[in-house]
Parts: sequence; C-alpha cells; structure tokens
Amino acid sequence: MKPLLWPLLVVALVVNVSSNFLWESVPQVAVSAPSGVVFLGSALGLYLLRDKQQA
Repeated sequence: MKPLLWPLLVVALVVNVSSNFLWESVPQVAVSAPSGVVFLGSALGLYLLRDKQQA
C-alpha cells in the first residue's frame, strides 16, 4: 500500500502546484481541490501506515 501512496502524494502535489500557474478561476479550483484532497488522503494514509518505533 505504501509504495502506491508515495507516487500518489508526489503527483497530487505537482498537479496542485502546477494548476496555480496553468489555469485561473473555475478550472483552477476544479483541478486544485480534488488534487488537494488526494494529497491529504495519501499523506494521512502514509501517516497511519508508518512503522511505529518501540521506545
């Protein structure tokens, strides 16, 4: 699962950042909002699947 989440995180970040430069107004929001949700979801998934160290 983690090997899929890392590329998804990176692609969502790149799409979100590039949407600010490529589009304006409604198309920018239509691309930025879903890519932001995908980014946050994959970041949360990676956080929940992290290896927990025993102290």
